[in-house]
Amino acid sequence: MILVGVLGVVVGFTLLFLSRPEPSLPDLLRTPGFVLLAALVAFTDCYRLVPWLRDVRFRPGYPWSVVLSLAAVIAFGPAAVVLLALSGVVDALIGQRRNRRRAWVNLIKFGWLALGVAGVNELILLILGTPLPRESGQVGGMVLAGVLLAVTVMAGYVVLRGVLAWAADPVEWRTELAAAPRTARVWGISLLVSPLLAAMALWNPMTLPLVAVAVVAVHEVSASVVRTAVQAGTDPLTGLPNRQSFHRELRRRIAQLARKGRPVGVIVVDLDGFKAVNDTFGHLVGDEVLAAVGRRLAEAAGPRDLVARIGGDEFAVLAAPGTVSRGVRTLADQLGAAIERPLQLTEVRLELGGSVGWSITDDPAADPADLLHGADQAMYRNKREHRRLPVSVGPVHRYDVDGRVVSGAVTGSAALPDGWGRPMWSVSPQGGASAGSLIWSALRPPAVAPAGGVDAVDVTRDGVRRGGGLR
Repeated sequence: MILVGVLGVVVGFTLLFLSRPEPSLPDLLRTPGFVLLAALVAFTDCYRLVPWLRDVRFRPGYPWSVVLSLAAVIAFGPAAVVLLALSGVVDALIGQRRNRRRAWVNLIKFGWLALGVAGVNELILLILGTPLPRESGQVGGMVLAGVLLAVTVMAGYVVLRGVLAWAADPVEWRTELAAAPRTARVWGISLLVSPLLAAMALWNPMTLPLVAVAVVAVHEVSASVVRTAVQAGTDPLTGLPNRQSFHRELRRRIAQLARKGRPVGVIVVDLDGFKAVNDTFGHLVGDEVLAAVGRRLAEAAGPRDLVARIGGDEFAVLAAPGTVSRGVRTLADQLGAAIERPLQLTEVRLELGGSVGWSITDDPAADPADLLHGADQAMYRNKREHRRLPVSVGPVHRYDVDGRVVSGAVTGSAALPDGWGRPMWSVSPQGGASAGSLIWSALRPPAVAPAGGVDAVDVTRDGVRRGGGLR
């Protein structure tokens, strides 16, 4: 598909330039207005690489390079459409430097878009009966060209994106079609500025550098607005979406069920024994645990799954649109396995574990709160059945009855007898004179004595040390 699309673009541009459009591309390169527009196209696509212009977290996309390319076509004829094709490739290479396939896809989209613009431009010339205006008295023709070319770009962009999406996944065509109104809103107003820029390029090209100042100003203002909006919906500790953002997206997905028919799946993850971590190590370590778990869950989830922290030590995941029950179950297993792995923190290495529950619906009348409640209830059932323990994993010291150090290590979780509270450690010696194990509850000492070897111990943050009796 990509190869056919690229070959089509190459053949189309070859035929375009074989038709010897006037003025030709070499002539345009000697025209100050065209050269300045080309420089601005490069600037608007490349300025994100300049540190003092780059917003490192948010890059709201405004199609200034498309606006400038259309202005060049209006002012200088069909040969200028080469700017439109190149701008799409440059933007993809800069914005997605690790995804070269994206550059080829953009070449297809913007290449065919440029050829469509060239064709409509020729149609406009036939309607007007003369070449596009070069005198101030023909401003009406420039406005007409701007409107028609803007409509061509918007319609062509939606169609081309839809075709490419359909080639990858036939269901995605409906998603692209649903996004068409947003594309029109974002692109429409800005594209209608192209006749003004064309007039500047023709009659007073030295005013074009002012456009660069406007582009920077608009980007920085829009980035600030987007950043403020995103921060309002972001959990500051983990950097994940917060409860409000999660509920907003969940309501939106359910509202789309009637139109798209895609099931909505929710997964809830709750850490086991997190209160004991806070009580034993302090809230700074607890915060570090939450941040690490948030990263772990985000890595385990797919690129289209939404991972959020919805409160305390509870996280929620909204499965990618269209994920069926088997896929939701698989994702839940992946998330559970991800948090089972030990967490290497600054001062301690912990095995926490967590309980996972999920629910799914394909009912457009479903209540988002009921869907989340169902996942919550499944998670609590899982917690009651398994009762995983938080475990501090790392080297410890263990003393025998004579005070000699016996090598030991903290191992994995142990069973939790009823009424014991939440154990923090499960310590098993490896070698030495002692046998058996010691289970210490951070909330209440266990009423057991280790079998052999240890007469008195005290569990501390650094391990097991000789101390008062424990019964």
